[in-house]
This record gives sequence, structure tokens and C-alpha cells, in this order.
Amino acid sequence: GCGKSHLINAIGVRYKEIHPQKQVLYVTARQFQMEFTDSVRQNTTRDFINCYQSIDMLIVDDIQEWMNAPKTLETFFHVFNNLLRNGKQVIFACDRPPVELQGMEERLLKRFACGLVVELEKPDMQLCIDILNAKCHKSCMKIPSEVIEFIANTVNSSVYDLEGVMNSLKVYSTVNKSNIDMDIAKRVIMRYVKLD
Repeated sequence: GCGKSHLINAIGVRYKEIHPQKQVLYVTARQFQMEFTDSVRQNTTRDFINCYQSIDMLIVDDIQEWMNAPKTLETFFHVFNNLLRNGKQVIFACDRPPVELQGMEERLLKRFACGLVVELEKPDMQLCIDILNAKCHKSCMKIPSEVIEFIANTVNSSVYDLEGVMNSLKVYSTVNKSNIDMDIAKRVIMRYVKLD
């Protein structure tokens, strides 16, 4: 919920703008795994591997989904090594640092860790306020600034939670034909976080 998928997509788009002749592929870990499984069933694994090894920049999102998928990891290890040997770019996104990827082979984790590892931190209060104000503007909602600040201070673990709160507030105000105040905000927020 911190924008990692948007960021890695933006990297791919920018790389393609700079190098229009290069092949860039964004794939989720689940999609890669399903394609690999299909290639095994159809006896086309060599074609699958060759296809992935021909990419100039491979972007894989949510690699934590491979933690207990040894055959997928083994195949990806060979694709990854080939890409690195040939000077290609590989970008991963994950919901945790490489050292916390239980169930992955040490040799793959060491290769992951030798690249640049960047942590996306949860949004700070000002970013949460800006997001909430943008959502209010887009949805034509009027929420008092003290309520916006309360939401930003209370629901700050992920952008998804902020969006959920805003969607709930919008529905609540539409159904009940009422303005959003602090009491309503607290009732809605209790579904997302524990209030003291």
C-alpha cells in the first residue's frame, strides 16, 4: 500500500522512453508462476525460459508469492542468472526485505541482496493529508480539516486503508444524507484500526 507497483511500472515506462528499442516486461509473480505451470503442462518450458531470457528489462512484482514454490524458483533462478550474465536489468518488488523471504533458496536471496534494496516507508502524515484532500476533491466530498487530520494521523499504515476509509465515508454520507463529522469518521475508522 505504499506505491511499489506504481513505482516499478514507472521505472519500466521511463526505461522504454529512453531506450525504445529495448524489450521491457512487467509481470506479477503469480502470472510468472501460472505461465511456468502452463509451460510444464504443455511441454513448452524451453520456449517459456527463452522468452523470458530475451527481455532487456524484467520487472517482477510481489515475489513473496514464490516463497514456497521451489520449481518456479528454480526456473526463475536460471532466467535471472542468464539476464544478469547478459547485462540485462531485473527489478523486483516485494512486501518485505530479502532476508525475510522464508522458503527461498539462499543462493537466490544472495543474488537479490547484491542489488539495490530500497524500502518504501509508509506515508507520513502530510502525504496522508494530501491524499485525503485529493480524494475529497475528486469525490466532491466536504470533510472538515480537523477530521482529515484525524484520519491521516490514525489510518497511516497504507494508502489502501486511506482509500477504504474515504470510500466508506462517501457511502455513509450518501446513504445517510449527512455531512462527515468526527463521530462518523471515528465509527468508520474503527473498521480499519483499533482506536484508543
